[in-house]
Amino acid sequence: MSKLDRVAPIKAKIKRAKKHIDDLDSAIDLFLEREPYRQVGHDDVETGDRVVALRVVEEVPSEILTIVGDAIHNLRASLDYLVASLVLANGKAVNTRTAFPICQSLDDFNTRGMRQIEGVSRDASDLIQALRPYKGGNATLWRLHSLDIIDKHRFLIALACYNDWFQWDVDAIIPLDAFFPTIKRGHRELWSRMALKDGAILLRIKRVDRMPVNVDPEFSFQIAFGEVCEGEPLVPSLFQLTNAIVGIIEVFLPLL
Repeated sequence: MSKLDRVAPIKAKIKRAKKHIDDLDSAIDLFLEREPYRQVGHDDVETGDRVVALRVVEEVPSEILTIVGDAIHNLRASLDYLVASLVLANGKAVNTRTAFPICQSLDDFNTRGMRQIEGVSRDASDLIQALRPYKGGNATLWRLHSLDIIDKHRFLIALACYNDWFQWDVDAIIPLDAFFPTIKRGHRELWSRMALKDGAILLRIKRVDRMPVNVDPEFSFQIAFGEVCEGEPLVPSLFQLTNAIVGIIEVFLPLL
């Protein structure tokens, strides 16, 4: 088997993952066009605060969750294909244990994980160990592995999240500079990444900080992971995972 033959299956898995992510991006756009996440503003009758809350009109459809799982599985499988190709490149035979190890701990890696890479060259083994592919060692690999394990048993949880900006068109009425300290506090408080459920408070403006006119900021919403990568938007997170996995694979190409 030539090097080209050993590399081709790995690249095919990466290519398929990218196709799923493109499909996911389109599916999410169509979903968001239906305005499944809306904001509702009201005055708190007890405090006089202005409150803007999230209203979930439609939950994330199973079609989107299925595509997410498919993308994750292909990324994870590309690493298993990588180890199988490394074994073949070293003139050894692939067995039923052959896989890219991502383990619960360093001890787990030193036992079960090392058995999974039996047959690879010493250089390949050293590179895999240097990646620290276990919980607490390599956060990116552990995230990918955890998401893949969850999706094998059930749909991943996906919830609404903020985009990283909002618009507040009140400058024509009152200069925004007069309220800059309040808005700045809001930015620091609001943009911590979190997945949001129906009824979540998006913004609370204290009665003493309220403007003379009620003009609520316009929030922009996206779909985020509800676990493991909680609060991180689906498509950007999957692109980041893909780039990280491609980078890992490229390190091993000279050994194939």
